[in-house]
Amino acid sequence: MQDAVGGLNLLLYKYTVCHNSTNMTKISTSIIIDAPPSKVKEVFLDFKSYPSWNSFVTSIKGDSQEVGSILNVEITPPGKSKQQFKPKIVENSDTKFAWVGSLGSEYIFKGHHQYEFISVENGTKTKLVQSEDFSGILSSPLLYLVKASTLKGFENSNEDLKKKVESS
Repeated sequence: MQDAVGGLNLLLYKYTVCHNSTNMTKISTSIIIDAPPSKVKEVFLDFKSYPSWNSFVTSIKGDSQEVGSILNVEITPPGKSKQQFKPKIVENSDTKFAWVGSLGSEYIFKGHHQYEFISVENGTKTKLVQSEDFSGILSSPLLYLVKASTLKGFENSNEDLKKKVESS
């Protein structure tokens, strides 16, 4: 049995390495927020307040916001039921926050989600870029089913953050 699992993992690894460039999909959205990046990131990192203002990412819980920490994330894509997952934080810098999550094995389905806080207009405004790179054997069929609602969820979340920041 162990040999079969090892063989399957090797096969998945070879498939992913050989097909990675054609088996990756990216979703990306952006919005301009009338506040400096430090203010936008401050509101963004206040995970406890998400249920009161974020219609897409309805909950983020975790013991830490440090790289390597695991989060408990709950999203509600428009027209879909709630989904929960446990990604690992891979970056938390002044200009970026990112996590990686997978379904089973990263060779099956993996998402690298990031938020970029880009200073524009001499630091008085922020261009928020929210994006996710999806890869793995099941990325294409799964995204076929959820890409439109996920994209709309990103857009809604961006708008929600803009409203929250600009009203503070």
